[in-house]
Amino acid sequence: MCRLCVADIRDVLDLLPTRLEREPVLRRGQGGDDTTAIDQAAEFFGYVYDFGTGEEWTAERGTGAFLQGEPLGPVTPKDRIEILSFEGTTASAIAERIPSVLGLVDRVRVMGSLALSLCQLADGRVDAVCSLKEARSVDIAAAQLLVRERGLAIELFEDPPFGSARLDLVTRSRVAAAASPELVDALSGALR
Repeated sequence: MCRLCVADIRDVLDLLPTRLEREPVLRRGQGGDDTTAIDQAAEFFGYVYDFGTGEEWTAERGTGAFLQGEPLGPVTPKDRIEILSFEGTTASAIAERIPSVLGLVDRVRVMGSLALSLCQLADGRVDAVCSLKEARSVDIAAAQLLVRERGLAIELFEDPPFGSARLDLVTRSRVAAAASPELVDALSGALR
């Protein structure tokens, strides 16, 4: 089913080949964010597909996390934060928050998708992820499962606990995820 959705969205991408066609705001989303043409075509299915790399990320509770149908490998995030991925952000938000994480992280990345950043964390490509604006649980439902299946920590640090969050369109809290609850606490503490 998800692969059929990917094929449908790929057809939409062919019809909307550039940013000019993809980024016009069509309406205000139920969660309060702008819904662009490409967002409308891609919402609400339960696995993560990266159209840039063609990577398909899946997870099943109690079964593990997978990339391209294979279990994720042995590389996991480090026990210190070398690479932090900020998401849901603008250049001014990054500039405002960077001083807070100096000494805690070595490098910062911005991938442009909280769900993809969480998948990157699950695969050990980054060491921590933090959204700088409140997230909706539906936007990260599949990706957080990859993180949790890898035994990593994730928290809605302004509205904990993560496990009690409702699956809906309400933006509740910024998200922090890393190798351990201690690193999540350190990161969220630095960004409060």
